[in-house]
Amino acid sequence: MESTGETIRIRMEANMFVTVAICTWNRAALLNQCLQQMTQLKIPDGVQWELVVVNNNCTDTTDSVLGRWASKLPLVRVLERRQGKSHALNAAIERARGDLILWTDDDVLVDPLWLTQHVAAAREMPEASFFGGPIRPRFENRPPAWIDEAWEYISGTFAELELGDQNLRFDDRTHAFGANFAIRGDVQRSYRYDTRLGRVGESDIRCEETELQCRMMNDGHQGYWVPCASVDHIIPDERLTHDYVRAWQVGIGESIGILKNEGAESRSSWAWRKLLLHSRLQTAALHYVIARHLMPSDRWGKYYARIGFLQGRIRRLNRIRQS
Repeated sequence: MESTGETIRIRMEANMFVTVAICTWNRAALLNQCLQQMTQLKIPDGVQWELVVVNNNCTDTTDSVLGRWASKLPLVRVLERRQGKSHALNAAIERARGDLILWTDDDVLVDPLWLTQHVAAAREMPEASFFGGPIRPRFENRPPAWIDEAWEYISGTFAELELGDQNLRFDDRTHAFGANFAIRGDVQRSYRYDTRLGRVGESDIRCEETELQCRMMNDGHQGYWVPCASVDHIIPDERLTHDYVRAWQVGIGESIGILKNEGAESRSSWAWRKLLLHSRLQTAALHYVIARHLMPSDRWGKYYARIGFLQGRIRRLNRIRQS
C-alpha cells in the first residue's frame, strides 16, 4: 500500500499516548489483513501506542488471528459478550488509555502515515476535539458496470469519503466515518455510543458515529477533516450485489427513523406518516423504472437508493407498532 505523502515533521510539544481501536465480528480473514497492515505504521518519536481489538462475541477464528499478531503489535484484547457494534465501541472506550483514540474497522488497511497524520492534526489544531480522513474503496476485483453507473448515489454503501485536499471544519452536512475517525481521549470518555444504533449481528442499523458527532457538535465541540490521514476499505466481491446495496440503504433509512424517534407518536400520526412514506416510495419506484429504461445510465442510482431508504423508514415504523 502506497503512502499518501512524504514523512512529515511533528512539533514534539509533549509525549502522546495513542489508542488505535477496532471492533470485530466474524471477519477473521479481513481482520488478519488489517492487523498485518498495522505492523507497517510509522510511529513518531515521543508517541507510544496500543491497539485495542474488541471481539464482539465472534464464533469464527478471530481468537487465532489475534494470537498470531499478539507478539508483533501492542495488542490489547477485549471480549464484549453483548452483541452489537455500539456495545463493542463502548467496551473499547472503557479500556482505551490514549490521549488520542483512532477508530478504524476490521476491513480496513491504514496508510503507514495514518497515525502520524492524525497526531500531527491533534497537535496543530488544539481547538479541535475530533478528526476524520479519506476512505478509499479497494475492490477485490473490478466491480460490475452497474456499480460505476450508480456510484454517485451508492458510494456511501462502500464507505467512500473524500472531502478534498484542504483542512475543513465538519458541520451538520459533513462528518467523519467510523473507519477513519480520531477523537481526543478525554472527550471520547465523556461520550458513549447510542446502543440503539450500530449493527447487531446481520442487521443493517448504522449511523452510530454520525449520531455521536452530532451530539458533540451540538455541545460546542469542533471536528476537522485531515486529508492526508487516509485508509483503504476492502470491498469483497460478495458486497457487489443489488441485494447488499439495497440492504445498506434500508439500514440507513431505519437508522434515520430511530434518530427521528419515528413511530413514537400517536396512532393517528403514525398512520399518516406511514401513508406519506408509502406515497413517496411509490413515486421513487416509478422514477426508478423510468430512469432505468429511458434516462442516462447514471441517473437510476438516485432512485434505487431512495427506494431502500424509504423502505427502511417504513420498517422502523412497523417495528415500533409491533413491539
